[in-house]
Amino acid sequence: MPFFNLIIGFAIFALLYFYAHFFISSRDIKYLNYLLGLFLLAQSGQLLVFMLIENELIIYVPILLKLFCPFYYTVPAFIYLYTVGFINNRVSLRKIDYLHFLPAVLPIIDDGPSYLTLSIHWETIARERNRYGVL
Repeated sequence: MPFFNLIIGFAIFALLYFYAHFFISSRDIKYLNYLLGLFLLAQSGQLLVFMLIENELIIYVPILLKLFCPFYYTVPAFIYLYTVGFINNRVSLRKIDYLHFLPAVLPIIDDGPSYLTLSIHWETIARERNRYGVL
């Protein structure tokens, strides 16, 4: 398994490098660079969470489970909007395009109270979910 972790770690590093490149780059259309950069950030977050789950280390940083949850629902929107923007030479989002991010609002509303509450024991939740194979 250490080789698998090394490969996943390198993939996370590469995705974060390209994410930073797309946000800093001033070439091409910035709107498309931002969409592609956010997609890469979301994918690197998902890989990080899955690697932590695989190594049973998510118990030490369980907040990452909730932090990257809205990104799971925005990845298809990023890819769709990037593809449509690239094909149609769009330089900004239209008002109707914001509806693609509506599925990401639902997990934020669902998880909102858990972010603000201090009485939740994240370690216990992660340990229980890991022990019963829910993840």
